Amino acid sequence: MKFNEHIALTTGKAFAMLGFLKRNTAHFDDPFALKVLYASLVRSVLEYAAVVWAPYHVTLAARIERVQRAFVRFALRKLPWNNPLILPSYEGRCLLFRLQSLAERRTLMQRLFVFDLLRGNIDCRSIRNN
Repeated sequence: MKFNEHIALTTGKAFAMLGFLKRNTAHFDDPFALKVLYASLVRSVLEYAAVVWAPYHVTLAARIERVQRAFVRFALRKLPWNNPLILPSYEGRCLLFRLQSLAERRTLMQRLFVFDLLRGNIDCRSIRNN
């Protein structure tokens, strides 16, 4: 399977789970409860084994980030907002919910993987010897 096919499959699963979340939490008033559900049901799909398949192309990374963009747009409706016509940027919305972008999280996971590999916490001699 090619990486772009894998990312299309993964984002499709994540969007399906996000749709499930939206349908079943329409009556929720607490946006931070939504954040917990998003992190456990949707983001976990997007981050599973991301160290292995993390995209390097901007278009593929943007395709993954679209899922979180859709979530923060949905969750923002649950906050008391003064002017619904003027919305903060994506980065501002992520700050409101204390979410890192998915690209930042993938970078952090990659760094932690290399750190654990070099410290010997991950037993993979074939990678460490190269």
